[in-house]
Amino acid sequence: MQMRRTPMYSCLIFTVSGPILAAAVHAAGRAPDPEVMVVTASRNPMPLQDVTGSVAVFTDADIENRKPLVVSDILRSSPGVAINRAGGFGSFTQARIRGAEANHVLVLIDGVEANDVGIGSEFNFANILAQDIEQLEVLRGPQSSLWGSGAVAGVISITTTQSDQPFAVSGYLEGGTFDTYTGGLSLGGTGEKFSYRISANYAASDGENIASEGDEKDGYNNKTLNVGAGYKFTENSELKASYRRTEADRDFDGTNFITGLPEDADKKTEGTFDYAGLSASLASFEQSWINTLGISYNKSVSDNISDGLLDTGTEGTKTRSYWQSTWLPGPDDNNRLTVVVEQTRETFKQSATDTSFGDPNRDLSQTNRALVGEYVHAWNRPWRLSLSARHDDNEDFEDASTYRAGILYDQLQQQGWQIRASYGTGVRNPTFVERYGYYEVGGPAFVGNPNLKPEKSRSWEVGSTLRTRDDFLRMEVTYFNERLEDEVDGFFFDPSLGEMGATTAVNLDGTSKREGIEWAAWFTLTEDLSLYLAYTYLDAYGPEVDGNADQEIRRPRNIASGNLNYLFLNQRGKLNVNVDYNGEQADIFFGPPTFNERVTLDAYTLVGAMVSYRILDNLEVYARGENLLDEDYQEIFGFDGQSRAGFVGIRADWSW
Repeated sequence: MQMRRTPMYSCLIFTVSGPILAAAVHAAGRAPDPEVMVVTASRNPMPLQDVTGSVAVFTDADIENRKPLVVSDILRSSPGVAINRAGGFGSFTQARIRGAEANHVLVLIDGVEANDVGIGSEFNFANILAQDIEQLEVLRGPQSSLWGSGAVAGVISITTTQSDQPFAVSGYLEGGTFDTYTGGLSLGGTGEKFSYRISANYAASDGENIASEGDEKDGYNNKTLNVGAGYKFTENSELKASYRRTEADRDFDGTNFITGLPEDADKKTEGTFDYAGLSASLASFEQSWINTLGISYNKSVSDNISDGLLDTGTEGTKTRSYWQSTWLPGPDDNNRLTVVVEQTRETFKQSATDTSFGDPNRDLSQTNRALVGEYVHAWNRPWRLSLSARHDDNEDFEDASTYRAGILYDQLQQQGWQIRASYGTGVRNPTFVERYGYYEVGGPAFVGNPNLKPEKSRSWEVGSTLRTRDDFLRMEVTYFNERLEDEVDGFFFDPSLGEMGATTAVNLDGTSKREGIEWAAWFTLTEDLSLYLAYTYLDAYGPEVDGNADQEIRRPRNIASGNLNYLFLNQRGKLNVNVDYNGEQADIFFGPPTFNERVTLDAYTLVGAMVSYRILDNLEVYARGENLLDEDYQEIFGFDGQSRAGFVGIRADWSW
């Protein structure tokens, strides 16, 4: 495929001369509060208006306005993010940022690293329900200098709901198409010293057929328990703990060996996912020196079952322990120096039947130690500088050093503009699955490559924000440019492996290129009516070979979203309409005769709506429709997307 030379430099001229920064996205149409605290852009929480990079922030109000089943439906509205789901509700779901791979995105749940070591260190967004989410952040661009390997493209942070009342309880019930039922109950409280919150959520669906052939329904169920607590020993010392457990089962289809397409089969995946975190902090010298000790733990267990028998199983764990020390030399945080010492240990176990490729059973581990430094400086309010650097010592790979620098000039105030620029580097170590994994779920088997090298990236961006008086319009745009060396191609078909060949992972020679523009705008049309629009243009190509380069798969060139939110009947009623457009994208067909034929997935548009009415101050009823135009689409080749669906629900909240 001939590489398309789009006029990106013309776009850059427009970007630098106009309002140009993507800082935060608010799906409901209301512009984000510049004082909202962002937890991923620094090793310490900081106000959105001080972030020198590109970050989208979705609050509980955004989620409440749309009432989606899963978090990934909200992520579709974020500039720079592409979602790929292998079917309907509960199907495997990937999120990609700025044309990078899914395992280039670090996912945090209440500060705990949630990427699944057992499935290639990416996160399956099918298993994160949208209930009990207080804030969702999408930090775009390389963040390895703060968060290490895996944050090459960015960070997605999920913060669960915290208690802010002496005592509060809430519950909901919902049902709809495909015999889908969800429900949940939560309670919590906060006092002078102690706070806590417990929530339990359940979702089950018979599903629909997602294969191009057959009529078997592919069901899904999810049980999630989330617990959080905090205790203040003194005004300057605090202990925090969190625990989350998800049990999720989903049906999936096999592959027809003649056509290479999905077909009905008695196959399912059963998984359990545990995330736990514990931290203790102490502020000394009039809170100018803050020290935190913490540990987090992530464990995933997944079993693939065929015809009632175990086919393959994986277990992955990640334990991170750290000491973080922050020094504030002045009476405020205009100057802040942070040092972090961190150790991460990962384990990977795989069980399967011996094959012609050898023994697929694995029991592996690796340890990484890191030193992180960050400096944040502000002077005369308009200017802010952020610098960070990290050195990693990994027992399986060469030492790696990454860094990032960002600068911000802010004249936003009640109206005006803001401009930012940053440059950073990133690194991602090959995963256990890429190096030693094995699976054969129809089609060609996958066999790991233990000789892989780490991927390395460098990226820069420039952008700005424009805001008019009274927040009638807020507009943000960013131009970004990224280069990736030694990209890992996990779909390489090697006919010399085994008797019939197999796919494996290889490092590509040359440089992979990604560049694009992210744009977002909020309009406060009236007190009760607001509109949000977003658009992303992306060029993402692999290395050139003989002057040609292929477009990266599952990275659409054009993505757009729109969300209209309207309050009526004295603001007791609410109507929300959401539109997501996904342009054409490349994919790979793993069928005969080549098992790696490039195909094109058609563009599609998804239209959804939600209407609610608050009967009492603490009682609300609602109805939601998804894919209202009944669009026929695929986000992964061979797997049909969800058809038109409708749901009704009721929610109650009490607090004292």
